Amino acid sequence: MANWIRSFLCLSTNRISSVSRLNTKRIHSFRTFSSTMEHFYAKKKLLESSTNLKSTKRNKKWETSYSKMSQTAALERLGLDMQKFDQSSIPVQRMLSEAKCEIEGIRANTVDAMKEKVYARILEYIQIEGYPSEASIWFKEVNVNDLVLYILGPILFDFQKETGREIKLRREMELVSSDSQTGGFEEFVIVDTISTTETSFLLIIESKRTTLGHGIRQCLLAMYDMFSYNQGGKAYGFVTTGELWRMIQYDGTKFQMTETFHCLFGEIGQEKGRWMEEFSVVVECILAALQSGGIAKKDKQV
Repeated sequence: MANWIRSFLCLSTNRISSVSRLNTKRIHSFRTFSSTMEHFYAKKKLLESSTNLKSTKRNKKWETSYSKMSQTAALERLGLDMQKFDQSSIPVQRMLSEAKCEIEGIRANTVDAMKEKVYARILEYIQIEGYPSEASIWFKEVNVNDLVLYILGPILFDFQKETGREIKLRREMELVSSDSQTGGFEEFVIVDTISTTETSFLLIIESKRTTLGHGIRQCLLAMYDMFSYNQGGKAYGFVTTGELWRMIQYDGTKFQMTETFHCLFGEIGQEKGRWMEEFSVVVECILAALQSGGIAKKDKQV
């Protein structure tokens, strides 16, 4: 009996020791886990603080971004009645005529060659990314940006070659108003080098996945600040969904906008002649803005 009792007590003691060791391990694991989580959340909080600080520093140059400014505040700043402004839209050919689109320094056959290149690049884009349709779940704003770049490339390359002008395309360029009230980052800005220390803004392009109306206000605000920076000449802007375009001009006294014009159509790959005749006007519009935008030539020579 005594042996049995001793065996039982020994077994019980071993079990208690095992349970105690297990509990100790669990407590240690829990403490380790708690310490790890505390460290994780501390780093997360530090990272968020750093991100917010960087964001604050980046946006410190202006009070309100173009995209965040309310329509009421934007129209008050621009001195516009948007409904009347939209209703007063003019045909694109009239805009080209008023922009005096005799493309100086560029031969007529060169303009035709540009159109040929742009047509080919558009077909490449459609083959690679598909037709820019809002109905597609895969179609996003970045796709519109890609199409704009496909169109701009041949035009800018040939324009530089023909005129010798030092124009450059800037992506995600920061614009800030002279009074620091407004500012933002524009996806497409074309600048002209006047001297080693001075540049002039020629045009901007605001791309949107959906309707053109979403980008018009932002484009107007950016053009207003562009003109102020240039201190003369004309500012040009385009708003596009890739398929639809509108051209805007600002001369310091009033804004003028074209009616909507098309750059693409469904059977573009099978109807080159139709595109060259009816839809290549986008090439002429961009050329007109490059030639007429920024500081006037007489101002550059002063």
